[in-house]
Amino acid sequence: MSTTTSQSGRLALPELGASLVRTLAHSSSAPRVVVLLTAALAITLGNPYAPQYLPVSAFVPVILLAGVVLPVRALAATYVAVTTMIIWVVAFGTGGPYYIAPFACAATMGTLLATSYSRSQHGVGAFTGDRMIMELRDSLFAIGEIPPLPAGWHAERAFATAHHQAFSGDFDVAVLQEDHSRLEVILVDVAGHGQKVATRSLALSGALSGLVGQVDPAGVLTAANGYLARANWDEGYATAVHLDVDLENGCFNLAHAGHPPAVQFVAATGQWQTVTAALGPALGLLPDAVYPRVEGVLEPGDALLVYTDGVVESPTADVADGIDWMLGRAEASVGAGLSGLTTELVRQGRAGEADDRAAILIRRS
Repeated sequence: MSTTTSQSGRLALPELGASLVRTLAHSSSAPRVVVLLTAALAITLGNPYAPQYLPVSAFVPVILLAGVVLPVRALAATYVAVTTMIIWVVAFGTGGPYYIAPFACAATMGTLLATSYSRSQHGVGAFTGDRMIMELRDSLFAIGEIPPLPAGWHAERAFATAHHQAFSGDFDVAVLQEDHSRLEVILVDVAGHGQKVATRSLALSGALSGLVGQVDPAGVLTAANGYLARANWDEGYATAVHLDVDLENGCFNLAHAGHPPAVQFVAATGQWQTVTAALGPALGLLPDAVYPRVEGVLEPGDALLVYTDGVVESPTADVADGIDWMLGRAEASVGAGLSGLTTELVRQGRAGEADDRAAILIRRS
């Protein structure tokens, strides 16, 4: 005798039960399901004998753990079984009456199941999804890894995310020419912070990876601006600073797109100074924007520092005050050869945990 779906599209009970069994039997998560259901069964059978130790609320850890380790189909099947056990405990167990605990368990299962379903719709789930997110984050950070530089040149960078989230709206792309004669770095701050800008950061970093080192430096920001203008994202803008350094003679040129000004340490005077440049608009705002470049020279002992606004901006002070604070920290680090400066600036950035922070230092010894 076969079982068919009703006209409403719902499964009859025999088919529903068979479907759940098939889901568990053929799932790669079957061992985890067995462990979780064994724990739930132990609570169910133990409740009549020790209700003070095994109340309905004892199911909560099983429910939470299942939400973490199981994909959506196995999770749904597990929750059906756990719900059946909870109903049995409420109806036939001891230690009741139960008022809040069963509803709390039901609400927790509903929330976790909805979250798992949403993640599965985007192609991620359970540990696989978390691992994918971490791999994407690591890939974004690796794109900006500055390669070992020729003798006499040093670079360091530091990044921190708002509220320790997985993704940052701040990222960089760095390219060292094959003959080690030139270094290009672009530091970008995508509007927003945290996971809300994750996809935008990944998309823009991929586009910039195909531009930096491949097109004339003077055209990098223009091309990036065109890309964002065509993308037409909500809040689809980003600030950036693009730096091109000749590692043979120390000559550099840079351009800003709505980004805080770079600062240079001049060893001859022992002072930090702002690299004055005409400021172009943020990327993605004006399709025909122009990004003027300014030139300079890094002599032996000099250094160049670029950073994002999270380092210098705060709700209680303007950017100028933040830059003064940053230069004070930079001056204090001169005696240590500027080592660790970027880490200190990012850790103590004026925005604190409210915004992403990033800093990159290029130094000539």
